[in-house]
Amino acid sequence: MRDLFIKCFGRFMAVLGCSTMVTACYGVPMESFQVKGRVTDAETGKPVSGLKMTVTPGWDYGVTSGAESIKLSGEYGTSLTEADGSFIVTCYQYGEPEAYKIECEDVDGQANGEYISFDKICHSSESDNLLLEITPVRK
Repeated sequence: MRDLFIKCFGRFMAVLGCSTMVTACYGVPMESFQVKGRVTDAETGKPVSGLKMTVTPGWDYGVTSGAESIKLSGEYGTSLTEADGSFIVTCYQYGEPEAYKIECEDVDGQANGEYISFDKICHSSESDNLLLEITPVRK
């Protein structure tokens, strides 16, 4: 009886060991999160379309005054603003980020006016309905 138990237990452990080995090969899955917002002209308040929005998740160290205050990690995401100035950017990271860096760049030239690129550090609590203003280039 004891030998039968050991034999069955050994086979059970072999099957259990093989079934868990596959998940260990792929590592920890990344989580996705979205940053949603709207960009308007700082002078007129009108929505601006055709801007490239880049979001990079990271870890905040308590100081959010500049780009050096965040350790960037994870996979960045990009999106273009729509006609109403809205954007949705999806990013991937291991675990929920504490903060992220958002970059706004005018990539369409003079089509919708020329604007000065900028970046900003935001906390992850500010990932919905983010309102940004972009400054036009003065000539």
